[in-house]
Amino acid sequence: MDEIRKYINNFRKDHVENSRFSMRISEFISATKEAKGEKVAEVISVIFSYGYAKGYRACQAKLKKDGVLV
Repeated sequence: MDEIRKYINNFRKDHVENSRFSMRISEFISATKEAKGEKVAEVISVIFSYGYAKGYRACQAKLKKDGVLV
């Protein structure tokens, strides 16, 4: 977890998070409820995949906005 936090903190030094591409409170609550069961590792994996997908979409939106992606 320390490496993950360090990675995120380094990212935030140069970037501002766009709430449009962040986890919503309802999604967070849902993941928390799932993690209380026996599937903690699966929930963590899904959250990382979700973050990847959100980041990818944010990147695509930025490229499209900047006129790089047509």
